[in-house]
Amino acid sequence: MYEIDPVTGDAVARPAVGSRSHEGLRFDAHGNFYGISETSPGFIYKFVPDAWGDLSAGQLYALKVTSGDPDRVGAAVWVPLDRNAVQVRSDPVAAAAGATGYGRPEDVEIAGGVLYVAITSEHRVIGIDLGSPDSDATFVFDLVRVGVQRRCRLPLTRQPRARPGQHAVHCRGSRRQLPVEDDRR
Repeated sequence: MYEIDPVTGDAVARPAVGSRSHEGLRFDAHGNFYGISETSPGFIYKFVPDAWGDLSAGQLYALKVTSGDPDRVGAAVWVPLDRNAVQVRSDPVAAAAGATGYGRPEDVEIAGGVLYVAITSEHRVIGIDLGSPDSDATFVFDLVRVGVQRRCRLPLTRQPRARPGQHAVHCRGSRRQLPVEDDRR
């Protein structure tokens, strides 16, 4: 991954973030950096910089569901990954650490303290409660899943977007929309 200086246009490599097929990168309010590996299985990552706003050094974590649920939801933790090994290729390091794989995750969004990730080959969107920035414990839940009706505090709607196969999923009455890729064409 490269960070581009907006003033000079210089590109600087940021290997500490991990080497993989990145997509859907987001920062939370605490300066933590979230992303995925767009593979199958693909992993969900959290990067905590050593110094706020500095992506040159820090700890990369991968999500590991610990609940034993076959749908890979429930109690989870962020497991720390070897800082040197992730600079070569982070997916095998995440797999070796027991991280939970999903079917081609992409398009992450953060809203209301929750990280949302579209799991495209499984036709679902999961939510990850970001909770306390000082804790590695978290909770994973299904927000949207094809063929499964889930509760939402407000009714879910789907609205067509500009590209075929892309939709916005949101709770009616909310001003926030969560873009979700639907690769079934």
